[in-house]
Amino acid sequence: METKCKKIRFSKSTNKTGSISYSANVVLPASWVREMGLSKEDKDVVINFDGRKIIIKKGGEKCLN
Repeated sequence: METKCKKIRFSKSTNKTGSISYSANVVLPASWVREMGLSKEDKDVVINFDGRKIIIKKGGEKCLN
């Protein structure tokens, strides 16, 4: 298992009513994304959160549009 330390980027947005919301982003190493078999054409992922950790898996049939 390979481990990397990353920082989370927070983006603030304001809607028409003035409410402020935040979103969070983490940049994943491209080598990890390729190793998962993800690409620009095949980019669906399933994300699980159990209150302590986030698990990202390739989406496949679980993410039918």
